[in-house]
Parts: sequence; C-alpha cells; structure tokens
Amino acid sequence: MKGITKNYRKHFSILVIILLLLVISACGGVAPDNGSSGTDPPTISSFTSTSTSITEGESVTLSWVTNASAVSIDQGIGTVTAPSGSTTVTPASTTTYTLTVTNSAGSSTNSITITVSPDETTPSSAPVINSFIPSSNIITVGGSVTLSWVTTGATTVYLKQVSGSGSSTGTVALSGSETVYPSETTTYTLEAANSAGTTTDSIIINVNPAAIIEQTITIQPGPEGKDSSISSLHPDENYGDGPNLSMSYREVARIYRAYIQFDLGDLPDGAVILSATLQLYRWGLGGLPSSYVGAYRLKGPWQENTITWNTRCGYDLMPEYIRFVDSFGWISWDITDLVQRWLDGDSMNYGVCLRAIDEATALSSNECYSSDEITHPTWCPKLEITYQVPVDIFYF
Repeated sequence: MKGITKNYRKHFSILVIILLLLVISACGGVAPDNGSSGTDPPTISSFTSTSTSITEGESVTLSWVTNASAVSIDQGIGTVTAPSGSTTVTPASTTTYTLTVTNSAGSSTNSITITVSPDETTPSSAPVINSFIPSSNIITVGGSVTLSWVTTGATTVYLKQVSGSGSSTGTVALSGSETVYPSETTTYTLEAANSAGTTTDSIIINVNPAAIIEQTITIQPGPEGKDSSISSLHPDENYGDGPNLSMSYREVARIYRAYIQFDLGDLPDGAVILSATLQLYRWGLGGLPSSYVGAYRLKGPWQENTITWNTRCGYDLMPEYIRFVDSFGWISWDITDLVQRWLDGDSMNYGVCLRAIDEATALSSNECYSSDEITHPTWCPKLEITYQVPVDIFYF
C-alpha cells in the first residue's frame, strides 16, 4: 500500500511538469513584445509642443515618447534621441513637423503644426527724419549753434561730426536738440536707425573768423535807376519814364504791375546778408483802402525803356514776401533771402515784380507809388541792406 501511494505521487508530479511545459509552449515561450524587438511596428505615445502658436522670432520645444529604436523629425532636424526626448526649434513661418519612429517591423508617424504670426512691432520701413535744422548755418569763431531734429519710426539716433574740428557726438534722443561749438566749418550728420534700415541727413555749419561790425547801406538811385509799370489795359505801352509805379486789379483787362531792379555792386563778395528790405513810397490810392501786395522774383531780363505788358518776363509762382498795405508813406517788403541768393550767385538778379495777390477779384484797388523818376528824390524806391563780412575777405 505504501508503494502504491509513493508511485502515485511521482506520477502526479510528472503530470504537473508536463502541463506547465504545455502552457509555456502555447504562450510562445517568451515575454510579451514592447515594440522594440521588431515583432510589432513601434508606437508613438505622445508628440507635443510647448506651444502651437508663436510670434515670429520665438522658439518652441518639441517632445516625444515612443517605444521605437530609431526616431527622426523632418524640416532639416534629422535623427533625434530614441525612444524619447525633446528638441528646440525656431520656425520662421508656419511649419508642420513630422515625427517618424521605426524598428525592424515597420514605422509610425505623427505630426504637429506650429503657427507663426508676424511680429507687429517690427518696422516695415526705415525711419523718417522729419527735420534736421540748425539755429544758424553761419557762426563766428567762438560761437555755438543748436542742432534740432525730429524723427519718426527710429529706435536709435546718432549725431555724428563727419568733418571739421571740435568734439564729436554719439547717441542722442529720438527727437531733440544738441548745442555744438565747431571751431571751423563742420559737417554734422544725423543717423536714424531701426531694424528695417537707416536714414541720414547732414548739415554744414560755416564758421567764419570774427566778423566786422555789421554795416548798413541804402541803395536809392534817381532817374539812373531801373523801374517801370506794365498794364494789361495798354499792353504795348511802356511806362519806364513815368513818375509812378502802379499795382492794381480792376478785372482782367485792368491789371497793373511794377517791375524794379537794384544794382548790388556796392556789396562786397562773401557778405552775409542780415536783412534786406525793399521800400516804396505810397502816395496815392484808388478804390479799396487796403490790399495785399506780393514781391516776386523775376526770372528773366528786361529793359526799363522797352518793357510792356506784351514783352514782360515771367516771375516765380510763390512770392518772396506778402505785405498787407493799409497806410500811406513808406511800405516795405522783406527780401533778405532773395538778396543773399543773388549775392551768392544761386539766382540771377533780374529784380522783383510787385503785384496784387488776387488780381482776379471783382473788387477794385489802385496802388500808386513813387518811381525813380519822381520829382521828390527822397521818395525814390530804395533797398536797405544790413550785412557782415568776415575779416579775411573784407577789403579795407
């Protein structure tokens, strides 16, 4: 009986071992595959970005979790850490990144799109220098000048001394002013910059030696002078020897204008004109008691004893100066800039035309002034000029 029990236990143990072997065989004899062995294609557990919407110039981090033996990303990134990892990218425009994972059994992909918006703070064009002006273009040795500027769209502005002597400058306010003390003629350049470009403008400050005391001359010729009226009412008549200069408007058929020219031969070369006033003596009036009279630069030659309405020369469209005339006696027009241009040779001195501003008006006015033929010599037209001359070009 004991022998039978012993054999039974032995056979039961053998049977249990056989059953265990059968179970292991049915399961393939190995642990479950996680994708890296190549039995099944790999899987991507996650493919994420720290943000899917950024502004131009910003970066994001791409992260992935997989069970693959090899991982890569397109858009020029290439092979990355496997099975999991991260990388930082800075797309210049909206970009789709595709993650590809592989093993011996195949591959899988996943994609993510990063939307890139333009940076609205980035300027689309170079800045503008609205103005860059000096308090004076001409100073004497030992003097100063204030440079002022206004810019638009700049992030940085530089004031540079590009010639001459004295202290150079550097970064300045976007709009502002700076006082400089050049000891000789000097060029200053304003440079306005932003990420889109640079704009520049320059100023030349002329530095003269100590000037002589300012001088004033009055040019007031008599009959040897040059002036005349012209009339649309009498288009072929010359008034060069008449005692009056007329400016009037009585409709289109009754327009009078005055032409006048002064000889500037008494001014020395290089003179700096401080003021120049054209003065006419107003003694008569017809029609309205007041009017606006402009002084216009003449653009061509003319002769006192031959000029008529039909032979008149032209003049600039814009007047040098407009004067509201509402009184008698001496009436003046400021032509300082024009006299300086004549003296510098920037414009030919053909004189000026004096005319009513609105000749087309239906109202009537007749301005009467003395010409150089008037019997009262002190009433003749005159040009009063105040000027300075640097010592090195002053003729003693």
